Amino acid sequence: MTMQNEYEDETEAAIARRLKKLHAMPVDTTGLDRALCRQLPPSPPRSGGRWWASLTAIAATLLVVATVSFALLQGREAQASPAVMAQMHRDILSGAIPTMHADTIEEADRAIAALSGNFPQLPEPPKAHVMACCMRNIGNKKVACILLNDGGSKVTMVVADATQMQSPKSPTMVRNGVAYHVQTVNELHMVMTEREHRWVCLIGEVPIEKLMDLADAITF
Repeated sequence: MTMQNEYEDETEAAIARRLKKLHAMPVDTTGLDRALCRQLPPSPPRSGGRWWASLTAIAATLLVVATVSFALLQGREAQASPAVMAQMHRDILSGAIPTMHADTIEEADRAIAALSGNFPQLPEPPKAHVMACCMRNIGNKKVACILLNDGGSKVTMVVADATQMQSPKSPTMVRNGVAYHVQTVNELHMVMTEREHRWVCLIGEVPIEKLMDLADAITF
C-alpha cells in the first residue's frame, strides 16, 4: 500500500469518527425557526372552531340570498308565453296533461277550489259546453284550465289571478271597450284579456274573432 493510500484511508476514518460524534449531539434550531418565521407569511388558523364558524357564516349568507331571491321571484308576475300556452292546449287535447271531468263550470270551479282553495272563482262561458278542467303552473303561478266544446271546436280557457299573470307583448284589438292581446302559434289562435281581477286566455283552432265572441260572452 502506498503512502498516498494510507493517508486517504486515515483521513476517511477520521471524518467518519467526527460524523459519528456529531450525529449523537443535539442540535438547537431555535434561531433557525425564528429566522424562518420572520421571512415566511403567517399560516392560516387551523382551529376547528374558527373553520366551522366561517363555514356557518357563509352558509347563512347564501341562505339569506336564496330566500330574498325566492321572495322577489314569488312577487313578480309570470308572463304567459304563447308557445307554452299553445303546447298546454295541445297536451290537454291529447291527454298528455291529466284532467278532471266536468260537465258545468260549477263542477270545474269546485274541482279547482279543492286543489287551491284561494283560487279566484271561475267565470262562466255561456256559449260553450264544459268538458274537463285541470290546474297547471306557469312561472310558479297557478292557472286553471277549462276545456270547452264550442260547437264542435275544442277551446281551452285559462284563468289566473290578474295580479300574478301578464300577457306578452303582442298586437291588441279592442272590442266593446275591452282590449284583447292576440297571438297565433301555427294553427292555434289565442286571445288574452283582464276582467274583474282575472286574467283570461282562450286558445283554439278557431278564428280570432270567434274567440273574442266567446270572451265577450263570459260572465263573472
